Amino acid sequence: MWPIAKQMTWPAIGVAIAYALKAPPLVLFSSTIAGAAGAAMGDSVGAYVASVCAAECGKLVAGETKVDILVTPAVTVLVGVLIGSWISTIGWGCDDSIWSINYVDYAITAIINGGANCGINGNGINLTDQ
Repeated sequence: MWPIAKQMTWPAIGVAIAYALKAPPLVLFSSTIAGAAGAAMGDSVGAYVASVCAAECGKLVAGETKVDILVTPAVTVLVGVLIGSWISTIGWGCDDSIWSINYVDYAITAIINGGANCGINGNGINLTDQ
């Protein structure tokens, strides 16, 4: 069971990021591929950056065309794959890079899980009520 859970972590992070950005359903579901592609090519940094960029670009085109069911997932997936491959070319995700040290993983985990310590309300994260 562990290998499956490990492989599904990055697609789940893609969906979680899209959900946190209040993305529409087509963008939300397409972000699974963006998270997986980012992780496959750029490790944890790639997954995070690819998911954020893909969700934001998907939100830009969502609901703008008559063929929204085709355009929105295509843009979301394409942006996620392109950003993930770009991250891999600059070396942020390689094992030989300083960026792949566990500190990057710790930072990304802190960013994603930070809401648990800040008091999440219905309107987003409220940092004043701790």
